[in-house]
Amino acid sequence: MLLPMMLAATVVNPAANGLPVAELYTGDALFQTHENLEHLALMEKVTGRQVPRSMVRKASRHAGKYFNRGRVNWPHGASGNSSIKHVRRSQSLNQLIPRRHDDFYDLLRGERCSCRCRCRCRCRCRCCC
Repeated sequence: MLLPMMLAATVVNPAANGLPVAELYTGDALFQTHENLEHLALMEKVTGRQVPRSMVRKASRHAGKYFNRGRVNWPHGASGNSSIKHVRRSQSLNQLIPRRHDDFYDLLRGERCSCRCRCRCRCRCRCCC
């Protein structure tokens, strides 16, 4: 009962509201780490999006050590090979959510395909027809 109300009441954002919903769906924590830089790298890998430059500009000076030229300093700033391997092995939402649940995937991404054909290829409005 609570889940449908949450989904109906808010625009879902994968970094905020969508994360718990995606974790309930998969049954796993998506960002399993205790390192800040690795956490940022996992967020980019799982969501398939880079941290927006506007957010990087607004970050504190302390957080600046995690970025280089407005992007996450990965893998150059990684603490070691195990950290790099952990991020590399992680799957994106696109890989975690089967094609038959494309509507759920679109909801998590906050996107809708606007193609006239309403294609199901996750093309993100670059029509494949």
